[in-house]
Amino acid sequence: ILVVDDHNDTAELIAEMLRMEGFTSFATASVLEAVNLYERIRPALVITDEYLAGSTKGSDLLRVLRRKYGDAVGRALIITGLPDEVSVLSTDVVLEKPLDLDRLVAVVRALLGGPPAARQAQG
Repeated sequence: ILVVDDHNDTAELIAEMLRMEGFTSFATASVLEAVNLYERIRPALVITDEYLAGSTKGSDLLRVLRRKYGDAVGRALIITGLPDEVSVLSTDVVLEKPLDLDRLVAVVRALLGGPPAARQAQG
């Protein structure tokens, strides 16, 4: 899972919480680093804040990734304080701020089917 938020503490908090739930996750506050990380790790899910530094939007980041990698881009989740401003075409799920971390974990599990250890235990 790739977590992108221009507030590095927020990105790290979300990534660490997901690690504690058994997911492999990486965090960055930089859009450029997010693109580079995506190239290296090819995550099954990208979680991004909609409003990033400057005028960059999380939905723009997702469009760039999809343009570059096409169908290889996995699932996407956008976190925003203004959900009506996010195009539903750019993401699988929109979560509204303030972020409920338990809900985030539940949505990630629903999108990915649970962490690898849970999938192995079930099947």
